Amino acid sequence: MDTETRNGLLKLRLLIIRVAQKDSLKWWEDESLTQAGGYLVERLFLMDTHETALKLGMEAAKTRYHMSFGDDKTKLHLFRLDPRGQVEYDLREVRFSDFDMPTEPITSPDILREKLIALTVTPKTYEVVGNGNDNQLEIRIKGYSRKMPVLELAQTLAWACLESPSERPVFPYIQLTS
Repeated sequence: MDTETRNGLLKLRLLIIRVAQKDSLKWWEDESLTQAGGYLVERLFLMDTHETALKLGMEAAKTRYHMSFGDDKTKLHLFRLDPRGQVEYDLREVRFSDFDMPTEPITSPDILREKLIALTVTPKTYEVVGNGNDNQLEIRIKGYSRKMPVLELAQTLAWACLESPSERPVFPYIQLTS
């Protein structure tokens, strides 16, 4: 995976993780990146507290997505961008604190939209196909093929997170077909 792709993926994930925090759009019960969470992390973990908080936030997000999708490798989402796990393998040793992420709460979809534009330059288009169990949101990407760059897929999935109402996340995904 090239550096631009790696950096872009991590920035998108960190943005979505920040948005999900209790002091932002409250998509799930996580305070690892909030001021209150920071207070606790500093007292519980003596070294590299910022990296620890980011890892906690990342694990919380991965857990939420895993709870929604389980091990279904036919559904690609922001935290499973390929069915074989190569993306996760390529990201395994990255330090999250090396990447800029919003520190202030993201309290509205408009603020999230601004942050997404800053990361992706232009809005990504998709079609909502339907809502599934566990807040799953199936989307279709025009012209999608397995050859689509993974960063473009991640950007589109991140844009689809704007379909989430405050305090209730949706988990956008695309369905792989044979």
